[in-house]
Amino acid sequence: MEIKKIHIIGIKGWGTSGLAQLLKVRGFDVCGSDMLDAMPSDLVLQKSDIAVEPFNAENISDHLDEVIYSTGYPEDHPERERSRELRIHQVSYPQAVGELFNPMFGISVCGTHGKTTSSAMMAYVLQFCGADPVALIGSLVPQFDTNVLTGSSQYFVLETDEYQNKLRYYDPKAVLLTSVEWDHPDFFHSEHEYADAFRAFLAHKSIQHIVACTDDNGVRDVVLSAHVPPTTYGENVEADYRLGNYRNEGEKSVFSIFRHSEYIGDCTLSLIGRHNALNALGVFALCDVLGVGSTEKIIQALGMFRGTARRLEYRGTKGITKVYVDYGHHPTEVRVTLSALREQFPNQKLWCVFGSHTFSRTETFFDSFAKSFESVDRVLVLDIYGAREKEGAVHARDLAEAINTHSHNAEYTGSIDHTLEILDLRAHASDVLVCMGASEDVWKVAERFLKN
Repeated sequence: MEIKKIHIIGIKGWGTSGLAQLLKVRGFDVCGSDMLDAMPSDLVLQKSDIAVEPFNAENISDHLDEVIYSTGYPEDHPERERSRELRIHQVSYPQAVGELFNPMFGISVCGTHGKTTSSAMMAYVLQFCGADPVALIGSLVPQFDTNVLTGSSQYFVLETDEYQNKLRYYDPKAVLLTSVEWDHPDFFHSEHEYADAFRAFLAHKSIQHIVACTDDNGVRDVVLSAHVPPTTYGENVEADYRLGNYRNEGEKSVFSIFRHSEYIGDCTLSLIGRHNALNALGVFALCDVLGVGSTEKIIQALGMFRGTARRLEYRGTKGITKVYVDYGHHPTEVRVTLSALREQFPNQKLWCVFGSHTFSRTETFFDSFAKSFESVDRVLVLDIYGAREKEGAVHARDLAEAINTHSHNAEYTGSIDHTLEILDLRAHASDVLVCMGASEDVWKVAERFLKN
């Protein structure tokens, strides 16, 4: 049966909204459903003229050829039940993406940390070098004015999420692996189980190239199972592509690129932080391996890249306070991002509003979270955002108390309104404010603080 009309359940996610755009460009009639709450993807869906209705079983009728569902919505969701009753073919989001991705020269950007920035950067560099890629990114990329590219070449850059082992649906030709550190404890119940998902992925026979950051202990472990020998990058002296001479120059990061000990050139990024320099080095290495553009042009493109939404994104200034937002929701991401801000602003007062994402992650990595805020002068702790979890054994108040056993700088504020009251009263004491976490509450604090 020829598929013409597709409905997407949970269409406002960055992944599903991106898939909807790619399908529409390919000539499909696409619509979808989601919650009524305003979400960051609303604008890209509106610009693509993709209709979104609130969740309702009546959205499903026999004029649909296929229903794609976000994996966040189980079989008993009313629209999925109605699809079954009408015998409409259902496919999960990662399966649907795989159907587009696998026949192409798929470039999988994966790993625990740095996926969004690295995949957007990779797509931008390929586009700049004339490769005209398709891309699907897990956040808004301001220079694209959306989260996808709809190019005409065989290249398809995919930010590849490991949660629920979505990796198993993808057969890439090239892989950029940034890091492997246990996350998503609600699905992966141990470090070994988490790493096994990457081991199995890297063993896929479709893979022709792997570029991997061997500064990372987890990466060094899982690449032993790889189908092909990896090309390595990092700051370690054994890496095939090495980062050296890292420094800050104003609000830019500068570093030297070495290939097999040969100096290639200096790269100047508009993104701050050593972690972003490593992201850029990984992109450089993969582009070089693929033969996309000259080294000079790749470096030029990296310097022109401006980042993605909510990844250490500068949002504005209120009074003397610079405001950033960041998606960091793992202890390592929190620590590395705050350290980057401290390195960038060594003598200024730095405040953080933090909202932890899911009870299971907060509980599993509780001790590590407690030690992650030593770079900042003050931490305001929002209530835990449960997302797919209704309750847990840990409370945000517990986290604030634990932070205070290490850095003595935390205060439990709970709600958005109370957090804003504290900021309005005392934010003049901060020069830099970063609102951090994977929930919309964090984003709302930053936006309302700037508008008040």
